Amino acid sequence: MRSNRRSVLIGLGTLTVGGGAVFGTGAFNSVDADRSISVSLAEDSNAVVAFTNLDGDYVSANGDGAIEIDVTDVNVEATLTVNTAFEIQNNHSEEITLDVTDGSWEVTENNITIELIPAETTVGTDGSTAVDLEIDTSGASNSDSIDSEITISVST
Repeated sequence: MRSNRRSVLIGLGTLTVGGGAVFGTGAFNSVDADRSISVSLAEDSNAVVAFTNLDGDYVSANGDGAIEIDVTDVNVEATLTVNTAFEIQNNHSEEITLDVTDGSWEVTENNITIELIPAETTVGTDGSTAVDLEIDTSGASNSDSIDSEITISVST
């Protein structure tokens, strides 16, 4: 029998398929393994990343311990600034970086802008940063209001 390229390729293909059938592929379809996990919750003031030194007049903790900003009777066509409305305390063993979910530390609705202004966006271990609060009502009327959220994200 004369050997040509086609014969060699067919022979190698048969050898590869046959070798896989004899020795197996070592693959598997599924694995079940039990692992334990523990999660504990804490109020904002006691968590790994804590919100502390709440202003009290404008920033307070709700019934679940989460912070809320509640400002009423702000002047129209004015800017209200609260220096150190609250602090973000790093109780983690590593440096943390603060960010916001949508990339903006401010929210605007009905011609009212609320902005959180952190002194630092990187906080070292056992460190903290002050967060100022600024509310701008330029262009708003007496009947305007805002009900929104700003989500602060933390990474190491």
